[in-house]
Amino acid sequence: MPPAPNTPARNCIVVCGPTATGKTALGVELALDVNGEIISADSRQVYLGMDLASGKDLEEYATPRGSVPYHLIDVAEPGEIYSIFHYQRDFYRVFEEVVSRGRLPVVVGGTGLYIEAVLRKFEIPDVPADEPFRAEMEERELPDLVRDLQSRAPAIAGRTVFDCKRRVIRALEVARHTERAGEPPINRTRAEFRPVILAVSCPSGELRQRIRTRLLERLSAGMVEEVRAIVESGISPKRFSFFGMEQKHVARYLAGKVSHDAMIEELITDISHFAKRQRTYFRGIRKRGLPVEEVPRARLEYAREILNRFEFVPEL
Repeated sequence: MPPAPNTPARNCIVVCGPTATGKTALGVELALDVNGEIISADSRQVYLGMDLASGKDLEEYATPRGSVPYHLIDVAEPGEIYSIFHYQRDFYRVFEEVVSRGRLPVVVGGTGLYIEAVLRKFEIPDVPADEPFRAEMEERELPDLVRDLQSRAPAIAGRTVFDCKRRVIRALEVARHTERAGEPPINRTRAEFRPVILAVSCPSGELRQRIRTRLLERLSAGMVEEVRAIVESGISPKRFSFFGMEQKHVARYLAGKVSHDAMIEELITDISHFAKRQRTYFRGIRKRGLPVEEVPRARLEYAREILNRFEFVPEL
């Protein structure tokens, strides 16, 4: 079906949703349809040397129809702090570069905050982590932290999502830094984002089975050895909380703290809980005003029917 008359042009596609739902394969096929390039939106895939543990699935970018360029994967060393500020900075640069080549940006990933931060142009400050402050704040309850933030920095509170302690503590960290050192740098872009957002969905029971199958495949492919190499490189154990559940659980197994079978079951449970949180976040994005279209089971023809309602023009 052709686009309706006077349909506003869109300048990017976003394919998002929980882990293990087939986002990458769908995004690649759609990018081939629209002469696009993939921009990853995954907070773990930015790190080098974690292909299996972070589920990069790099082989999916090459298909019988052709290969699709991808960006913002393998852009940081494991020991490097790569924050949402850095992601937003790099995303704006890559988006403009893709458009300058006359190609359509196709954003693919499961890190909802990354996606929302770039599309809504959140003012993300360049403020370093303050670990002692974070540890102190972790002792407090979420409602207390929210009240503190709202009283201390109403403007920062107004652009903070109160869905977990980590985000609110980060906002308090920024407020504290601003009080001491003044306003920190933020990222700017001249792009005006006009996306079509496709949220991939999957029934809970089916998704848990997909998570199990995918995890066993990654373990068979050498995920334990991959994490062992990271551990032996001298990376601080504290850094593993930045990398994901897979690295944390496999590191515990390598340290002899849990059996292989227990590691697998714990990972399946934790990844399933993580997928539920991702689903909740993307529902929240819709409630916060971003237009989201659901694509059951990453069905390609269903997604194509949605995209056929729009005109796509790679422009800023």
